Amino acid sequence: MDNQSKQNEMPLALIVEDEDLLAELFAVAFEEAGYQTETARDGQQALDLLANITPHIVLLDIHLPYVSGEEVFYEMKKIERLAETKVIMATADVRKAKEMDGKADMVLVKPVGFRDLNTLIEDMRPAVKD
Repeated sequence: MDNQSKQNEMPLALIVEDEDLLAELFAVAFEEAGYQTETARDGQQALDLLANITPHIVLLDIHLPYVSGEEVFYEMKKIERLAETKVIMATADVRKAKEMDGKADMVLVKPVGFRDLNTLIEDMRPAVKD
């Protein structure tokens, strides 16, 4: 199997994070768990990408420039094509984390350890089809 075929079979993760270092950390964790990744640095860029892609999972920071992560989350819920997309919300704001608990598939409170993040991502990976 060539690299292109392999990449086409890998699930897609969209990382929406405005802090460069965290975005890179999240991307590495997803890639190590077998995902291909796309990154958006603000909420508007995330919405623009979501108009054209259907990720398996979205890691979504709550506090973003232009359009908040919460707004992106609720916009995603209006799009039938994204109904099966898993959403992990990330925030350092404990109050916001509690508000989103039970709405998103998972809520992470920053800071997040790399090893813990990698384990969570692997647990959410779709089953491989024969």
